[in-house]
Amino acid sequence: MNYTKHVQLIILSLLVSFSSVLNAQDCATYFPLKEGAVYEMEAYDGSDKKTSRIVYNISEVKTLGSQKEGKVHVEVYDKKDKKEQESDFVLTCEGGKMSVDMKMFIPASSMEAFKNMDMK
Repeated sequence: MNYTKHVQLIILSLLVSFSSVLNAQDCATYFPLKEGAVYEMEAYDGSDKKTSRIVYNISEVKTLGSQKEGKVHVEVYDKKDKKEQESDFVLTCEGGKMSVDMKMFIPASSMEAFKNMDMK
């Protein structure tokens, strides 16, 4: 599986995981930010065969004023349970809304083309 498919899979799994959380008062509804917690998601095809597995490990949780921040280590495995990718990102919860900094999903090499771009 190529890098783009991994990124799409991670983003899709995050959106599915957090879709019900967005309007909740507590971000812990479906993805509790509890240090040491491990969450696992598996994806299956139309024939009910496992196509991938994603493991999320909450490595650190901090409270910064009204904001709660969790460092997450994610590992992506293929259908044969071989690790294909791993990365880290930060989840932020404030006012019942969870957000993810999407910079980690875009490889630095992809951003090189935009280095001189000015946006408003």
